[in-house]
Amino acid sequence: MQSQETTMVLSVAMRPSNEALLKTVLLLKQGGLRVEELSLRRDGDVLTGRIVVTGKEAKARWFVEKARTLPFFVGADLSA
Repeated sequence: MQSQETTMVLSVAMRPSNEALLKTVLLLKQGGLRVEELSLRRDGDVLTGRIVVTGKEAKARWFVEKARTLPFFVGADLSA
């Protein structure tokens, strides 16, 4: 049984760098997640943001776990 695609919200906090933004896009692409909406805001030395994606929940969880291991990211969560 295949899991259904759904719309989810990813919360991210990352270093304000081009590399962090490029890695975010790459991870979303690798996970097969489609970006529906993206908003980022600089808060001191961190970019915080909300990314609304459509895809499989397992892939969104994969994105969060992968992001948490990378030095570009301060944090990542999947919101309900």
